Amino acid sequence: MMMMTQQLSETKTHASHSVQWYPGHIAKWDKQLLDALKKVDVVIEVLDARLPLLSRHPELNLRLDRKPIITVLNKSELADPEATEAWQQWFKRFGCGPTVLFDAHHGAKYRNKLIQAIASAGAEAVEKWQAKGLKARPVRVMVVGMPNVGKSSIINCLVGLKKVKTGHKAGVTRTSQWIRIHPQVDLLDSPGIIPPKLESDEQGHWLALVSSIGEAAFDEERVGLYILQELQQRYQALLQQHFGFTTESLNTPWTLEQIGVQKCLLKHGGVPDPKRAAQVLLRDVRQGKIGRLTFEAPPA
Repeated sequence: MMMMTQQLSETKTHASHSVQWYPGHIAKWDKQLLDALKKVDVVIEVLDARLPLLSRHPELNLRLDRKPIITVLNKSELADPEATEAWQQWFKRFGCGPTVLFDAHHGAKYRNKLIQAIASAGAEAVEKWQAKGLKARPVRVMVVGMPNVGKSSIINCLVGLKKVKTGHKAGVTRTSQWIRIHPQVDLLDSPGIIPPKLESDEQGHWLALVSSIGEAAFDEERVGLYILQELQQRYQALLQQHFGFTTESLNTPWTLEQIGVQKCLLKHGGVPDPKRAAQVLLRDVRQGKIGRLTFEAPPA
């Protein structure tokens, strides 16, 4: 296994610097984040349940000024259930506030739990407001998160109407807006936020996989090869079954060309097409066709 890991590491080195970063509208919103935080009582941070820390803004907690935060692990239906349970325990152990699972396809069953969490987290702020002799008002909440973690889908489920644009591409939401999601809760939707730089090339690959980075900003072949070889180590049996890899190939790094052969993704002359193979791999992982996968384990 050690030899296999070394082989994979050597094969993946050429996948660096394959992701470009930071659309202008997101940079602009990041500068306005502090002003927006002053308007709300509670912050909902939406994370992708398959990679909770890699899809989290690393400096958000520093900017909250002790405001209550609710962590929503979205797309939980696509994540490994055991890993999701481990992540819930991790967030609880480190005092990150309430952690709520969410699946946009079955959002109704999570709605009440999330509304209750918001009302509870914002109760102190509303009480202070009323103690000043001011008229009672709803709890004010802001939703933040990387592009395409599912913020708009969550809001739509809470509101019950298609009031917010949704899509599978990064950067669908471009402006901020207030939305009443409950008689006691007003929510400030906003464009996705991302840090001004990537912590590592690997973070860029994973964020590209979950569509937090637009397709034009990364090299599909390089990202696909990286993802294939990482998942070979973590979910080898599921990938072997899905793509029909042979038993003889289990101890060597898999390639996009092998997927091309197995799925008949060929160029003229019968040569495997690695670009189409990468597109199929990324699509199947994103849509959960290979199985329920989690790409990041909780830190020790």
